[in-house]
Amino acid sequence: MGMDVYGRKPKNKTGEYFRANVWSYRPIYWLCFVASTQHKEKTGDFLIPIKTFKGMEYNDGKGLRSQRKCNLLSDYLQEITEPLFTEFPFEEECSNGLKFGVDKDGEFYIDIGFYTDKEGKFLSEEECKDPNIEKQSSYRTTKEHIQEFCDFLKDCGGFRVW
Repeated sequence: MGMDVYGRKPKNKTGEYFRANVWSYRPIYWLCFVASTQHKEKTGDFLIPIKTFKGMEYNDGKGLRSQRKCNLLSDYLQEITEPLFTEFPFEEECSNGLKFGVDKDGEFYIDIGFYTDKEGKFLSEEECKDPNIEKQSSYRTTKEHIQEFCDFLKDCGGFRVW
């Protein structure tokens, strides 16, 4: 299961389609919120309107309509993510309790309480408490996958998430 992101008016093949599985899409989606919030701090308006942003969480066709906004989103995402991958591993906690970081393998993650072991098996609450089991957040992605999304944004002419 995944999120299929289609360009509205793609300039080339890169802007036609971007795909992320549901586990990889969540951190990218969260970074889009951070980018949109940074834009609001600079301009007074969210880059991605709240109604659109909420719709991007599901496969119902929401997304940005203009290439200008997609370019801005791509620029913000690159600005945000570049420092994340300079010194890792690290983990930080937001005021709302959400944790994010980059693990020792160089994967960016957000931690909202769903864990797997290193083989990808979901862990129960009891297993998560066991200090002998190495757990990891199931919501993770790579720097390369985030960059693929940024490249897609630069050439998509707007997009829809299906």
